[in-house]
Order: sequence, then structure tokens, then C-alpha cells
Amino acid sequence: MEPDMQEPRTAESLFFEATDADSLLRVYLYHVHRKKASGRDGIAPESLAPGITDLCNQLSQKLRTGHHQFTQYRELLASKGAGKNPRILSIPTARDRIALRALAEFLGKVYPKARGVIPQVRVREAHNALQTGKYDAFVRLDVKNFYPTISHHLVHQALKQDISDQRIIKVLLDAIAVPTVPDGAPKGDLQKVGVPQGLAISNLVAELVVLPIDEAMKRDARCVYVRYVDDVLILCKHSDAEPLRLRASALFRGHELNVHDLSNTEGKSTRGSIEAGFDYLGYFFTGTRVSVRPSSVHKVESSLARTFTHYKKNSLQEKSDDTLTRCRWYVNLRITGCTYRGIARGWLQYFRQMNDLKILKELDMTVRQFEQRFKMPEDFKTKRFMRAYWALRQPDGRHAGYIPNFDEMNIEQKRENLAQILGDEQVAKLTDDRVEASFDTVLENAVSELEKDIGSNY
Repeated sequence: MEPDMQEPRTAESLFFEATDADSLLRVYLYHVHRKKASGRDGIAPESLAPGITDLCNQLSQKLRTGHHQFTQYRELLASKGAGKNPRILSIPTARDRIALRALAEFLGKVYPKARGVIPQVRVREAHNALQTGKYDAFVRLDVKNFYPTISHHLVHQALKQDISDQRIIKVLLDAIAVPTVPDGAPKGDLQKVGVPQGLAISNLVAELVVLPIDEAMKRDARCVYVRYVDDVLILCKHSDAEPLRLRASALFRGHELNVHDLSNTEGKSTRGSIEAGFDYLGYFFTGTRVSVRPSSVHKVESSLARTFTHYKKNSLQEKSDDTLTRCRWYVNLRITGCTYRGIARGWLQYFRQMNDLKILKELDMTVRQFEQRFKMPEDFKTKRFMRAYWALRQPDGRHAGYIPNFDEMNIEQKRENLAQILGDEQVAKLTDDRVEASFDTVLENAVSELEKDIGSNY
């Protein structure tokens, strides 16, 4: 065997590595420690710190023997907009959060195809297919209640193809069978169908069930098939549109999943001409033009308006330059987005695949109009959507550094950014450790707001 050649790792060895006490400690420090949400036990993640070493040792042993018992998940309702039922998210306890993140890292190594991709990758695939000019029709399918209807039997079937140790399979199946219950409600029954949303393993487990459908459709030479979670796009010839729709629908039914009919009044499944245009994952495609759905543009405009309104309210109360500096920092973040914890965040980061630059010019004009409406000082200068767009397209060019990467900032840079939000006087009193903690808290909240600018685009 060549020196640089290695035999494939077994699932069992990868599980042993992921559940090592030191690996669990790393998971806690990097992924769990700073989280604010607590599970049904009400224990904040940071409060585990004093006894974390012993906890990781115990957790390692229980996971490896298949005896770990997950606490019921706390229900959190996330709004999907007016007139829509909220999305039910499952919040694990801090202890279970460590276990679930370790299980996610394990699954990602055993099933790399199940890791999924960011939506922009799917948008790029669709755009590249449209550029060929081979297709004149599209089919969009939406899977009904995707996560709540995932079959545990099919999850089991997928897992046992590559995992022989039943203890590992048991832990994974136990994790998705745990019920999600509201605060104060009695314990619920174990779930026999569905994958709880919001867990570290949720996407990976769901993808395992749907991957065979993807593989079958991608082998069909009549079309380009693209799927992101429950949103399917098929590009094809008009004559093939209906047969392909029926085939894809049948494949989903064969995996105990159903898609919305074309007659659905909400238009979740549609079919039509590419020339007439269609939306997908918040983008709007017309031929080779890639634009942004009007409702998606409205969301970022609304968030900018809220930022300026918040400034106006605070400026009347505080009467200091701190409010102006804080407003500029938040407006700039809305415009450029950022990189935080290895992930690109923000509206423009999400819609970076667009080539309809008119939208960016109009958004820059909107910012100028807000400055006039709220009577901002003449020296109030903010960043530009257009320049941020080119900074994304040419990151090593003259716009390098225009979009903040908070992961690469040293302590002094973090202190400087924090001072723009909390004020120089307050930040000057903080130790470096407190700056780190406060900076993470501020960024977690800011990033959460950035995600609202994107909303449910898919």
C-alpha cells in the first residue's frame, strides 16, 4: 500500500472517535457553551462548565453502550408569516445538545452525501442549467410536511446499510423518537414518525431517506433535477414536464412522502414556461436573468427601516454620539452581512448569485432616502450594497476586507467593534475575557436578526 493511501474508516471507528470524551469536550466548548436556549430542564449551557469533564466522560460511556437517554425536547414555535402555521422547533437540553452535535459529526463522515449544501449551491446548479438553453419548461414540487412525515423505518433501513453496531443505530433512532412538548406540558409519547426540527442531526437524518430519490431523478437524461430540503426544481422540455412530475411524485410516495398537487391553492407545486419566469429559494429566474423575489427585497428594506427607527427612538432618549455610531454599525451589517462561526450570514450573502444589479442600486438609493427621512448628520456614511456585491464576487480584489469576517478578528478588533455598539466608556472597563463573551453575545443576537432578513425563502 502506498504511504499516502489509507483504508476507509469503519462506521464503528468513526463513532468511537466522535464519542471520545475529549471530542465531546471540544463540541461543548465550540458549539454549545455560548448558546442561550435551554431545554426542558432549564439548565443553561454555560452552567455545565464547572463539571464538564466528568459530564463528557459519563456521556461518552452512555453513548458507546447505547444507554444514553435523551430528555424530551422543549417546543419552540417559529413564525412563518401571517396566515401560516408556525414551524415547531425542538430545543434539546445542553447535555443532549453535546450528544447530538457529536452524532451529527459522526453521520456527516459516514454519509458525506447527506451533509447537504447551502441553498446558493442549488441556485447555481439551476442557473448553470438555464445557461445551456436546452430547457424551456420547469416543474416545482413541494413536499408536504417534510420533516414531520419522515419514516423511522426508512431511517433505520438507511442506517443499517453502513452501520453494523446496533447500539449506534439505537442511539440515533432514540434521538428522533423523543417527543417535543411545550413548557409545563406533561411528558409525551415516543414518536414513530417524523424527525424533530432544529436538532444537529435533523437535516442529516432526513437527507438519508431522500437521497435515493435524488439519485434516481439525476440519472434521468430528460431533465436537470435540483432539490433543497423539501423544495424540488426540475428543468426540462415542455413535452417531458408532466411525465417527470408524475415520476418524481411516485418516487416520493414510494418513500412515504407526498408532494403538493398542482391544483393546490397555495401554488406550492407549479409547472410552466421558463420564458415566463419562476421563483426558487427566494430567487426569480427569467431565462438567464437571476433576480430576487419582490417579497425578499421587501424584507431587507423593512429591516433597514427598523434599524433607522430604532436609532431615532434611542437618540431622543440618550442624546449621545453612541446612538449614531451604533446605528451605523448595524446598518453596515445589514448591507454587507458577515462571516461568523464559519458561515456567511446576511441578505446579500444569501442572494449573491443574482445578476440583476438594478436591485442593488435601488437598495443603495433606499438607504440614502432613509438617511434623509431620519435626518442623519452629513457625516453619516454607510457602506453600499453594490460595493459589497463586488467584494463577494472578487474577494481578493480592491474591495478586500469590506465585508467583516468576525472569525478572523483579534481581541483588539473585537474590542473596537464592541465599542461601536456598547460605547467606548463601557468597553474600556471590560477584561479581554469579558470582551470575548460580550462580543459573542452581541454577534449571536445580530446574526439572528440577519437571518430574519432572509426568512422562509424556501
